[in-house]
Amino acid sequence: MDESDFWDEFDTDWVCLDSELMPWSAKAQELLRTQYAAVGTAATASLNEAIAQLEKTARRQDIAVAQSTSKGQSSKDVDIHSLLEKYATRRDLIGRYIRAYEEYCWTVESLDDLKLAPYWARIKFNPRRNFPIN
Repeated sequence: MDESDFWDEFDTDWVCLDSELMPWSAKAQELLRTQYAAVGTAATASLNEAIAQLEKTARRQDIAVAQSTSKGQSSKDVDIHSLLEKYATRRDLIGRYIRAYEEYCWTVESLDDLKLAPYWARIKFNPRRNFPIN
């Protein structure tokens, strides 16, 4: 803050920062393992299995529809292809979820590997000073 001339620019000697020490992997291994990673792993495994079963069903349904159509029979099958598309979308979303929390995890070998992520700052302004709003 000294290097950025913060104190003079805001004409203050007081500031409160709300921030988080990053990466999460440096301080919250248990939280990552038992909550975030557990959800990602369980969702990925179950969605992969559901999609595999839906793909098998879709192949069987395509064969059954082709056979019934050639025999002049009607088919009242569930639209497996739409259901398969919904599950594939869910699998893509869980992949995004996993990548999102992984961005906040990295190996820490020294203090230089840590980062401080500020949320907001509260500054005691000099009331006599007029600050332009940008």
